[in-house]
Amino acid sequence: MDNFDPEQYLLYFKREVLAQYRVSPDRFSVQEESGGGKIETLHNQLDDDSRHPYFRVRYGLRRLANGDICIAALEKDISNLPDEVQRIWVGYHLPNPLFSGNDPNFENWVMYTFYGGGGSDQYFPLRLIRRELPRICAITKSVLGKYLFRESDNPLMALPIAENKDAYQKAHVELNRLLVDGLDREAIKCLASNFNIKLADPNQRLNSLKEVLPSSLHDIIHKPLQDVLRIRNNIHALPSVEAFSAIETFKQDVEVVAKGVKALREWLEKTLNVDAEVCQVRESRLADLPKIVGPSPAQEMLYLTPFPPRWVGKTIESTKYGMVMVGESSFSHTSEALILKFTDGSMIAINIGSNVSNLIQEHSDLKPNDFHTDLMFTYVPAISEDTPKKTKDD
Repeated sequence: MDNFDPEQYLLYFKREVLAQYRVSPDRFSVQEESGGGKIETLHNQLDDDSRHPYFRVRYGLRRLANGDICIAALEKDISNLPDEVQRIWVGYHLPNPLFSGNDPNFENWVMYTFYGGGGSDQYFPLRLIRRELPRICAITKSVLGKYLFRESDNPLMALPIAENKDAYQKAHVELNRLLVDGLDREAIKCLASNFNIKLADPNQRLNSLKEVLPSSLHDIIHKPLQDVLRIRNNIHALPSVEAFSAIETFKQDVEVVAKGVKALREWLEKTLNVDAEVCQVRESRLADLPKIVGPSPAQEMLYLTPFPPRWVGKTIESTKYGMVMVGESSFSHTSEALILKFTDGSMIAINIGSNVSNLIQEHSDLKPNDFHTDLMFTYVPAISEDTPKKTKDD
């Protein structure tokens, strides 16, 4: 491994090659970080006639000796491109580029891509934002019934496409759409109500969030978002076409914003006394619960009618769950059941009925053993439940 040289697996191109993909978000996904990114054809654009064949290109962002940024694409991804796409990339190829001697972002991308290391949030601030927003939304949805942010991602959020002030401001527009315009006014009002805070003007979402936050977090959480809004508002003036270190400046901005978003999640966890991962699991499980649209005809035949059944409010003492013994009937098949025993001595068995007997009488080629029914469980944890095992990203 000491003799491994990543250069043999890389091809270099002008960054402008990405423009054709950035302007077509309906066809391509472009995900970028400080050190690199990935272009990928969206699945809804895959046609049987191969007019829009699937491909992906993973790449690093490498600084040249003159200060510009170029694309360091994986050679195997370029070689797998359709011929017509390869011809486009050839026009942007840099045959003998001269590189900067100090490029920690690219070095981190190389470590992450080829060695599986270098995953620090410092080099992946956009990924950190995309990771923290769903956590924040899960917390506020579980506790307050509202998502603090209307969306947890913006597919157009990426580094500036060019090194000028106009590209820098447009990158902030997408950041602002997600983090400032995306703040939910009603969620902030619920949060303020939870802390018995009267908002000066609930229509001012960013200022209202500041009022809810402790003063010690204003510079960490509120100020970076305020700066994003300020830079975004400059877009209303005539565009500036002057050269500007847009990519590096935006990286630094996003790192500060990402730290603030993470601090917001940590503060919500602490003050609301919940764990974000538990809330995420809970929200996911709630979405998986079966949707009951009306009463079952079988309810009328149960001695427990009318519903709600007699076991509501009882305490479960023990449970039994497993395979049901196959009977002697030729219509028997493998199935499962759950038996609940309550502290007052009553019990209820939950198993699955089927129309197997009807089917095998109508279709002679079918046998009972061709069928197997089972119970499917979806457990929704309480908000106060113990914290699950943390991942390495935390």
